[in-house]
Amino acid sequence: MAGRLKQLVDKIIALRLDLAGNPEDENTRQFYVKTTLVRISMKIGRDISAFTNDTPDNPVLEEKIFKAIKELGIVENQEVLEKYGITESTEPVSPPKPIRFKYKVKEKAMITVNVFDTSNKFIRNLLNEMKDVGEYSIVWDTKDQEGQQVVRGEYNIQVINNFATYKKIRFQLK
Repeated sequence: MAGRLKQLVDKIIALRLDLAGNPEDENTRQFYVKTTLVRISMKIGRDISAFTNDTPDNPVLEEKIFKAIKELGIVENQEVLEKYGITESTEPVSPPKPIRFKYKVKEKAMITVNVFDTSNKFIRNLLNEMKDVGEYSIVWDTKDQEGQQVVRGEYNIQVINNFATYKKIRFQLK
């Protein structure tokens, strides 16, 4: 069932407004909504205000949001969370399998391999070294530059040969 992320965000907003005393002034309400969305988005590295009912379910992302609301002190009381139906996903979250891909070097060159998300946000550098002629393979463990597991979704791997991009690979982490 798609839409779980949107429902989670809606519940968090309702909870935040309730904890603020349900202000009647629209500007005050918008302030609470925007600051809550921005704080969570910054914490998890993804804009949660863009979630719609068509946003695919993502247990890893749900877990990150749940962790963020606790760490940010938006609410710490488990009973309050449960009252609003905000509960941790019971779905087991297993990390995506590592991605292995091959590339060829036709002449000795400096090779750089980077991973980006579909909005061209840098995720991780996998390689930056001089390579001799030959075929090589590289494995991405599906973690970002800080060693955090990335969420499932689409990513691009960019291979740069002597400062010129020569290969882009788009793939889906499932």
